[in-house]
Amino acid sequence: MQELVVGEVVGAHARIALIRFENGQMEIVGQARFERGDSQQFEERIRAFLAGFPEAEREAAFAVGGPVEGQHARITSDSFVVSARQLQRRHGFSSVLLKNDFVAMALGSMFCPAEAFSTVAEGAGDAESAIVTVGPNAGLGMAILQKIDGRWQAFESEGGHQAYAACDLDEMELWRALLPGRNYITFEDVISAEGVSAGYRVFAQQSGERAVLQNFEEVVAAALAGASPAAVKACQVAARSLATFAGDACLAAGARGGVVIAGALAKALSPFLHDPGVVQRFRRRGPMTLYVADIPMRLLEDDSAVWRGLAHAVRYAEQGGVAARAWPAGAARASMNAPLLRS
Repeated sequence: MQELVVGEVVGAHARIALIRFENGQMEIVGQARFERGDSQQFEERIRAFLAGFPEAEREAAFAVGGPVEGQHARITSDSFVVSARQLQRRHGFSSVLLKNDFVAMALGSMFCPAEAFSTVAEGAGDAESAIVTVGPNAGLGMAILQKIDGRWQAFESEGGHQAYAACDLDEMELWRALLPGRNYITFEDVISAEGVSAGYRVFAQQSGERAVLQNFEEVVAAALAGASPAAVKACQVAARSLATFAGDACLAAGARGGVVIAGALAKALSPFLHDPGVVQRFRRRGPMTLYVADIPMRLLEDDSAVWRGLAHAVRYAEQGGVAARAWPAGAARASMNAPLLRS
């Protein structure tokens, strides 16, 4: 495989890239972001992207924000279906692989050096224990990395749809405001683009602030500028709730190797994730506080991590797993152009 088409489809958005390999190095030849649209529009946008490059035999791999079932993957938010067979037939790919977006993210994180991360919570962790990858992308994603027979394997999870656990009065008020008309509030209902926007509207109504911000991007921008107390509170609640979710995930998966926070929305919330209150929330586990005391939590800031994970999944589909991770051992001296694939 010399060229590979990779794509990511999360919620209403998608991006696609053509990557090329030479001596184990990955080069991004071109990439594009677009609104996903319906099935026909999605296919047309892929075709338009590929038209910008000379024809060649290529494999393809797509990361999808939802569960993967064989040759199909369904977007959780609106039941849009990505079909591997249809993509292969319509675009002439020699093969098409589908992966859950956070499975691809978790695999890709193993190839990212230390400088691709910022530290949210210090800790040495257990180098042989599981690692959880969590974060808001469109919804709230989660995957588990587990070392099996000497290789790191990534496992899909729908943990973001677990029942939300409110841990302070602001979160309790948000839970109460979201509950009418539903019988189940999930972590994703709070830690997502829509969740942050909903939190802003709830807190604005409570404080008498006029709710004029329309979407996640506007809420985060207003919060960073200090222009809206309700926006600040919504982002703080999302960040602290993500820490709660990450701590719960460590306990459920027995993951003492670390937490990787990933996803486009997580990067946007970075200033709030680096607040000391987030670490306190992550560490406070009642009788299990000592269990998580040395678990590190890192924010992944490399947009190409998904591409790296998909590329590995294609190239080592039969062998599976990742033999060694780029971090933390020796990662301080690693380069962003370090070899993508390791033996």
